[in-house]
Amino acid sequence: MNQGRANPRQRVYKNGTIVYNGGTSTRTCLIRDLSASGARISLHSTIGIPNDFLLMFANGSRYFCTVKWRKLTGLGVEYRDDAT
Repeated sequence: MNQGRANPRQRVYKNGTIVYNGGTSTRTCLIRDLSASGARISLHSTIGIPNDFLLMFANGSRYFCTVKWRKLTGLGVEYRDDAT
């Protein structure tokens, strides 16, 4: 099922950390879907999460992200070109 996306999603269940405010603020999250261009993230609340942040995976992978959609307990993000 293509879902109208440029890159197909893969369902996952991975722990992650959202890092923002110049690295002084963090929120734990659960990464639910991954693709080559972004992710779907679940967390207790998206209140206070900025539109741009660093997403860190438990394995050390890091991606700079921009929020594409937002719900009370979830985010859809796109990886930015300056990913590291």
